[in-house]
Amino acid sequence: MWGSLPQGDAGMKEPLAIEDPAEFVAQLFRTLLERRGIIIRGKARARHGEGAQFFDQPPLPLALPTPGIDNPMAASAAQPGAAPANNQLSRTPAQRAPDADLASANKVLAEHFSTPLLDDIRVINKTSQNLHAELALRLAGKLRGSGGSFEGGAAAVKQFLVQAGLKDDEFTFLDGSGLSRRDLVTPAAAVQLLLYAARQPWGAVFEESLPVSGTDGSLADRFQHTPSAGLIHAKTGSLSHVNALSGYGQTQAGKRFVFSIFCNNHNLPGKKVLEAMDSVVQLLVSEGGPRK
Repeated sequence: MWGSLPQGDAGMKEPLAIEDPAEFVAQLFRTLLERRGIIIRGKARARHGEGAQFFDQPPLPLALPTPGIDNPMAASAAQPGAAPANNQLSRTPAQRAPDADLASANKVLAEHFSTPLLDDIRVINKTSQNLHAELALRLAGKLRGSGGSFEGGAAAVKQFLVQAGLKDDEFTFLDGSGLSRRDLVTPAAAVQLLLYAARQPWGAVFEESLPVSGTDGSLADRFQHTPSAGLIHAKTGSLSHVNALSGYGQTQAGKRFVFSIFCNNHNLPGKKVLEAMDSVVQLLVSEGGPRK
């Protein structure tokens, strides 16, 4: 951030993306505890779960901790009548390896099971949830085995886009949300990606996750009371002086089409730009004539 503020200015509030939200929360939690007089030794750390945790798995049933075991996650994994997965857990403190007690000293204070990935994709697409989009990028990197970093996620996305038929010089992404001014992609690349997605087994559920014209999400207030209402599934995009709309449509005659419209570097009121984009989409919808 840069700029200047006049003396006595009341200031402003601005949301910012966080590189590692989990580590940020750990630092914040530590600060809150210290303010209440709790002494903390060591550094605040965030330990990210394994990739398997992010799939559609039901929460593990709660179980009473095994005597001598402080880690409820280890206790809940054990089944009645079954031997613990780790032999260290069934031994007395004197029999355990030196590092066993160190691991069991960590207590889980809280636990949250995330929603299935598809549900989160709906949130991202329907409401343009930028934070979730950033986290999804890092999840892609972790599942690929590159760690939950931006670099790992960006490498996974690039590999996927090339596989989908996009060319290296058609896109540049420096974040997961598209908020960076240095993110670049061509409309032709967006159309190619949408065509690729439509041919995949998951294509239908992906299309369903997009806002519907005049119905929900970021398109709830657009195309209302027009022939295009309900016939467009598309993702919006907006920055100052930039507007975009890409997705799937259907003509009044029932013919499907894919489109991508970018308006860059404009200096018009946002409403006028959206009206111009919507008029193009409505022209495509009416191209096939009225449905019979």
